[in-house]
Amino acid sequence: MLFSDLNFIFRALPLFLIIYYLTPYKLRKAVLLLASLAFYLYSAGYFVIVLVGAVVINYALSAGVSRKKKVPFVISLVIDAGLLVIFKITSCLGLGIPFPDGSIFNLVLPLGISFYAFKLISYQADLYMGRTKKASFINLAVYITDFTQIVSGPIGRYGDSIVCTNRIVSSSEKALTRIKGALSNISNGLTYFIAGLFLKIILADHLAILWNEIGTIGYDSISTPLAWIGVFVYSMNLYLDFWGYSLMAAGLGVMLGGVFVRNFKNPYAAKSVSDFYRRWHITLGDWFRDYIYIPLGGSRCGSLRTIFSLSVVWFLTGLWHGVTVNYLIWAGILLILIICEKFILSRNETLYSIVGRINVWVIIPLTWIVFAIRSFGDLEVYFMRLFGLVPSSAVINASDYSGILSEGWVYIAASAVILLPGIRTSFIEHRRGKVWSVLLFIMFWLSIYSICGAVTNPFMYMSF
Repeated sequence: MLFSDLNFIFRALPLFLIIYYLTPYKLRKAVLLLASLAFYLYSAGYFVIVLVGAVVINYALSAGVSRKKKVPFVISLVIDAGLLVIFKITSCLGLGIPFPDGSIFNLVLPLGISFYAFKLISYQADLYMGRTKKASFINLAVYITDFTQIVSGPIGRYGDSIVCTNRIVSSSEKALTRIKGALSNISNGLTYFIAGLFLKIILADHLAILWNEIGTIGYDSISTPLAWIGVFVYSMNLYLDFWGYSLMAAGLGVMLGGVFVRNFKNPYAAKSVSDFYRRWHITLGDWFRDYIYIPLGGSRCGSLRTIFSLSVVWFLTGLWHGVTVNYLIWAGILLILIICEKFILSRNETLYSIVGRINVWVIIPLTWIVFAIRSFGDLEVYFMRLFGLVPSSAVINASDYSGILSEGWVYIAASAVILLPGIRTSFIEHRRGKVWSVLLFIMFWLSIYSICGAVTNPFMYMSF
């Protein structure tokens, strides 16, 4: 079940919120845990065993980790990272488990494992370093299984989880005060949820249709203008899909009384590739910075150590997305760009500013094509079309882009408008005002109408 599912929006979520807020504070963690497990069971089936098993094992090991014992800490890291690596490899290679009757149980990537494995690692690392205290079993279970983050992230830290930020203990507040607090949480979270729903359903999903149509035409048959339109379309599709779903997840957390966890900060307003990835998928970037880059020495131990630390981070980032070669190439290109910015372009402020903007507006969207197309043959053809390299045998319709533009110009234009910093600032500052309330009302029902028309696509990062 996705957050954009009508059954979730109109049935599961309202019912859960009513039960959650009618439940006494001291029992809310149990309600949230049961709801999260039910959500995961419905969405991922038998893989709930892997999730529960990971929680139980990590809780058992946390007793030793909290006493700074190295062996339990290393074992927890091996188990959590090993689970992710094993399932990534088996799902990529299509491996399975043979049964005596000759049938094969195909292994696929468990829903959300890339997110909850990293949350488990961060918890154990913080516990070992003394940055957090040992969690009770239910607190750890709620933190890991929290349905608002299990599918799409963000990769929240234990200290920011709902069990630490929400008042889930007994309270002497009057009933009216509690109701007002609940309605305020729901209202505030709903603004983020609707904004994310609109970005996902109205913009990202329709851009996905345009990108699929380009693929249907065939990369060897598209014109150069259409190839560049495809670069923008896919870049915005990926961005708005992930940003939208992250907003929906963060909004759900706010509805429950948690803190808003920001995962994107207008990345296309960045001044460089490094700045871009400090604004893109913020919780993943922060995770790699705190648990990989800084422990390896970061930028404190000279240029060679910095390059080594960056190389490890980007190699692991590529693997986190998938074990196919295109993800490693994508990560390698970004690594080279970041190293050039850091050690060459940074010597000249003007050159850094100019080249940095070009990298963000042109080079990064081109890297998304490497990210999107797994076949080297198709990738080569696409880049040839981008730069007008067409074999004499190719049949190209020079005006093919007009059909895509006539069909999707509204979504392309709207995506460009969304990139304007003023839109984001206005929403943050005035989202509960009258103008934005009306806009959000319209955005919500447009999204519902689109969902009813079956113009939806799965959340793209579910595959990671």
